[in-house]
Amino acid sequence: MVVNATLLMGRAIEWNVSTAVLVAIFAQIVLAAAALGIFLFLTHRKKALLEKENAFGGYVALAKKERNLIGISLDTSSVKREFRAGEAFDSEGLLVTARYDKEPSAELLEEGYAVEAPSMEESGERQVVVRYGGFTASYFITVLRDLFPAEEERRPIAIDLDLRSVRTEFTVGDIFDCSGLAVTAHYATAPYEQPVADYTCDVPDLLAAGIKEVVVRYMGLSYVYPVTVTAPDEEPPVYGVEEAFYAEAPAAVEVAEEEIAEEIAAEAPAAERGEPFPAEGAAEEGSVLRYERSFTARVIQSDEETKRRYNLIKNELLSYENVKGRMSWRKETFRAGGGNVARLGFRGNILCLYLPLDPAEFAGSRYKVEQASEGNPGEKLPCLFRIKNEKRARLACELIARVMGERGAKKGERPAQDYAPPYETTEQLLGKGLIRAVLRGRVDGSLFADNENEEGGSEQ
Repeated sequence: MVVNATLLMGRAIEWNVSTAVLVAIFAQIVLAAAALGIFLFLTHRKKALLEKENAFGGYVALAKKERNLIGISLDTSSVKREFRAGEAFDSEGLLVTARYDKEPSAELLEEGYAVEAPSMEESGERQVVVRYGGFTASYFITVLRDLFPAEEERRPIAIDLDLRSVRTEFTVGDIFDCSGLAVTAHYATAPYEQPVADYTCDVPDLLAAGIKEVVVRYMGLSYVYPVTVTAPDEEPPVYGVEEAFYAEAPAAVEVAEEEIAEEIAAEAPAAERGEPFPAEGAAEEGSVLRYERSFTARVIQSDEETKRRYNLIKNELLSYENVKGRMSWRKETFRAGGGNVARLGFRGNILCLYLPLDPAEFAGSRYKVEQASEGNPGEKLPCLFRIKNEKRARLACELIARVMGERGAKKGERPAQDYAPPYETTEQLLGKGLIRAVLRGRVDGSLFADNENEEGGSEQ
């Protein structure tokens, strides 16, 4: 019995050991299987993610491949649109956008497009062409004439004379003397006025009696004032030349001319005789001699800068179709379509432009315009613009373009011309009737009738 029990116990122990071993082995197998399952799951997951990513990428690539370019568009809001003739072309600020038939339908291009630079040698409208992907787009620029070449030094635009302390009466044989003459130069930039001393005076002929002219010159500008030369046995008349010849206020000149016009009919016989100057002995004590210059005479005796601005403005006006100019005594008027579109005149020695615009519209703008006639509400050309310098000449052309644009006028093909005649002396212009010598209301010399209604005058 004891032996059998011992044997049974030993077998039980042996069986328990074998079971434990089997359990351990089974546990290892389960763990290995779990690990393998996890590995297979992760592997499959990764593969699925890769396949999905590839599928998405292939879709995007396919979609991008199927998007077609249908054109290009330009944004020129920051592009320079005006150039001077000969200036280098520049497209800085240009934005080019490609247009597609599918989303995204627009794409801003940073490179890859080509800009064809236009010719910059001559003035006019120029087309700038942009190319990309077989498509083209374009915009226009304006090439302006180089009317005002750069100057190396500061130059005046006009000069004025102060004759209050200068001698204007001489006797035959005297030595000319211009001491006391004060010359002031006017500039387009500050300081705007400056007295000058290095001017020159052309010495007049003092060997014969008569009215002589003295030409004062400074840096290409000139100004003329008259002096009287009398014989030794004559008493010089009392002259008030400065009152009309150097009048800065246009109203004073206009009043004088109106007074003269009233006397023309009574003095016609003397005018028909063609005497260029008052006859000797005609001057009475207290009489006043005046020179009344026509608009043409003022242009002829203007400095070169003023003539160049006059040429610019007149060529700009006549460049439009059906515009004609008429010259009268005090002004030059331009008409189109039966109405006045502009007028040129002088105030002092400053060329002025009159236009059918409302000056109030330009308050606070760069166009420093004025009311032409405060007391005349019926003025057809109420906008006055003084052309004092080169910049104002260019602004005057812009104002002209605005007037013509409002009237629907188009540019013609008329070539630019030189309308400014060469300088002539006062004596020559008196002989041609372009200057009137006025003595106490008498008018001697050929008459140049002024017609306010512009019915007369020479058409150009």
